[in-house]
Formats: sequence, C-alpha cells, structure tokens
Amino acid sequence: KEACGWMSCLWVDSNCRGMGIAGRLVGSCIEAWEGRLFLTEFTEAAKRLYDKSGHFRDLVKKPGLRLYLGSELGRLLPPRYPGLKKVEGVLKGIDRLINTVLDLRFIFTAHSLKGIKLEYVLEVDEQVDAFIAESMQRSVFGRRAEELNWLLRYPWVLPSTGQDAFSDRYHFSSIDTSFDFIPVKVYDSSTQLIGFLIFAKRADHLKVPYCYFSGSIDPIIEVINYHLVKWRVRTFTTFDSFLVEAYQSGRSPALLKRKLNRAYMVGSGLHGEGGSLFLQDGDGDSAFT
Repeated sequence: KEACGWMSCLWVDSNCRGMGIAGRLVGSCIEAWEGRLFLTEFTEAAKRLYDKSGHFRDLVKKPGLRLYLGSELGRLLPPRYPGLKKVEGVLKGIDRLINTVLDLRFIFTAHSLKGIKLEYVLEVDEQVDAFIAESMQRSVFGRRAEELNWLLRYPWVLPSTGQDAFSDRYHFSSIDTSFDFIPVKVYDSSTQLIGFLIFAKRADHLKVPYCYFSGSIDPIIEVINYHLVKWRVRTFTTFDSFLVEAYQSGRSPALLKRKLNRAYMVGSGLHGEGGSLFLQDGDGDSAFT
C-alpha cells in the first residue's frame, strides 16, 4: 500500500489558453506526488496533454453499460445540440408524456423480493466493514468504513431547484434537482448478509459506486432491478465488470442498452498491469457525481 493522488480534471481560463499553463499544472502535480497518480474521466484534449507529458501510460479501459428505462430527450439533446436549448422545456414535456405511458408497464412488474431482505442504513457499520474486508481482496484501493462514511456524510452534489452558474465553466455541476447516497444491506432468507450496495441516485439517474457481494450475483441484480422500478429510474450506468456481464446476458427492465468505456491512466511512479486490477465504480472521484 502506498499513497497516491487522483487527478480529476484540468481547467484553464479560455482567455489564458495556449500559454502552456495546463502543462505546467500537470508538471506540478507530477512533482508533488512523485508520479504516483491515477486519472480517469478525462477528455480527449486532456488525454493528448497527458500523453505529451511522457509521464503517464494507459492502465486499463473498463467496459461499461448504460440501461435506458425511459425518455430523457430534455436532458440528453440540448448539451449535444445547443440549438435545442430554446426548446428544452418542450422536450421535457415530451419526456413526461412518453414516460407516463412507459411507466404503465411497471404496473405489471413485481415489486417484491422473494427470499431477499433489505436494510437501508445511514453508514457503514462494523458488520458491513467486516463483510467488505472479506470480499475486497482484489480491490486496488480497499476503501473501508472510514472513507465510505466520509463520502456519505459529505456529498459533492447538493439538491437545488436553481441554476448552477459554474456549470458552464466547470465540467462537474455541484447541484441537481436531487442527489442521494442510499446504502443498502442485502440478506438472504436465513438473514445472512450476502451483499452491500451504495446507490447514488441523481435526479432520475442511478449508479452503484460501491458494490460488494458474496456468492451469486443474481440476488444483487434482482435488488438493483427492484430499485430501478421502485424509483422510476430513467437511466442506470455501471462499469462494474460483474454487473456489466450479468446485464449483457440477462434480462432487465431496460428498453435499450448502450455499451460504454471508461479509460484509466497511471503515472510513472506507479507500477502494475491494468488487467489484474479491480476498480470499483466510485474509485477516484467518480463516486461524487
């Protein structure tokens, strides 16, 4: 085990670009951490900068999957096609109409879990911490109760109905209509703890930044599907290799599935092959958003 840093993203004011500032910022990070750095969720422009520095190499590219359970034209189209910004309200109205119809299918979907008991908790307790310790042997960063509870207590995204003035300048918005971390213990019929999930529900989008389980993945998939229906989730995204494999080959409430990729890079001060690493979806700063 050794300390390392995560480089989230890199910004330079538009009036100051082309002056080599970004390269100097990266150089300062490399020097401060002696090359012990990880990177993910970077743009193509940032990737070119990291490659040019000569201090980073590609580590692994994790396959991911996004499930679409409803219409989100108002959220997805305007950022991609700025000309549609003026009709964003109309698109959201179309979404509401389409989703009202689509949600009728959930009337005939079972809302109970057979042989599975859930316990919604506020923090990682001693029982869960011990369970994590037993099921995380392959995990690179090995986050335990202290780190996970800090994450739960201090969410990056705050609920707000107002506009975020920083969104145009900063890649990550710090507000949304709603944002919740929801830790859940999963027990089998004999009250044996078989799983622990931390859901991150941002508006109508769901992620599972941390997923621990023992035995079969099937009960965990059942629990996630149960919440997809219960919370009327519109999109669900995962890069967890076990979840991706299960959803690619199995059934889900999704109308459409889209394959994704998440690339990771590593600094010259760290060694190891990416293929042998297991990364939770929330490792780095990905859990915050």
